[in-house]
Amino acid sequence: MNNQHMQCSPSHLLSVIFVGTNDATFESVRKLADLVGVEITRICANDGRDGVLRITSQGLPEGYVRAGFHPLFTPYFSAQTFILDCKKETEKLLDLLVSVGVTARGKIIGIAGAHGGAGTSSMAACLARVVASCTSASVSILDLNPASAGIELLLSIVGTPGNRWSDLHGRGALLAGRLNDSLPQWHGIRVLSADARGAVPNNIDTATAAIAAMAQVNEWSVLDLPPSSLMKNTPESHLAQWCDYLLVLTRTDSRHLIGTHTLLASLAMSVPVYVAAVGARSKNHCAHIAQTLNVPGVFRVREDSRYHAALDHGVDIGDRARSSYVRDVQAIYAHIETVVGEIK
Repeated sequence: MNNQHMQCSPSHLLSVIFVGTNDATFESVRKLADLVGVEITRICANDGRDGVLRITSQGLPEGYVRAGFHPLFTPYFSAQTFILDCKKETEKLLDLLVSVGVTARGKIIGIAGAHGGAGTSSMAACLARVVASCTSASVSILDLNPASAGIELLLSIVGTPGNRWSDLHGRGALLAGRLNDSLPQWHGIRVLSADARGAVPNNIDTATAAIAAMAQVNEWSVLDLPPSSLMKNTPESHLAQWCDYLLVLTRTDSRHLIGTHTLLASLAMSVPVYVAAVGARSKNHCAHIAQTLNVPGVFRVREDSRYHAALDHGVDIGDRARSSYVRDVQAIYAHIETVVGEIK
């Protein structure tokens, strides 16, 4: 999170390095690293590279490793080195590997409606597809609205094998790699959705653990946030604080704009907040809306009747790249790249 952990490790450091000639021991550690979604690099003893976490089997009995964090990270993690039995002390080794994950994460985009019916799920899905097509990066979508019937309905992946929120209840710690691999895919994008059994739990700790895990193993994560995430002192407001870029959607009628103005005036976010007007007719209309909301500018998101008709006939969100809706989302993504493209 922007204000809760370091956003990236020093560029010259690898995540986890393993030094040693014992193949079985390395495989044991590698499998654990895969579970938590951190990259492990095996190097020779005379290799000059270093990592956030250094693990070595040199000079130790088979199955044992010595692990310790780089001195740069001793303000955050113990300076102590640990000698661990990979079979009997798996949990301790996992804890060390999980700790590496907080030193690096992907970029997080939040989409929130200033009111209900603003179209956040459609925007989240389309934006995720645009990001994936423009970057060939790993992308995830998290459906974080407690009242959601499931973004899987919009994406037409109901029945696709994989875990939903209800499958995660009571699981305790979420291992990034295992969680990511357990989720259904939509055009290569991992999706954590609500379903008929329930939505994201009211326990905010579960939601934040899922965000942390998915951002650890995906270069981009798109959060479909509830309107309550924009309100002060609500549990959901903590979710918005994870974002590197927060896009607030509003409809353009007077009633919704008045409410949006009041909401924006009360925001106390430590993340960049931008506004998109759904149904804006022109650039001049956007300029008028920006003046009404007292914000520097507003993105236009046109409602393309042919595009939405195609969706009703089975075309997937983002398929019609030449539609005005998708072009407007592409323009928003270009701005997102400008704002957060240098985070990592």
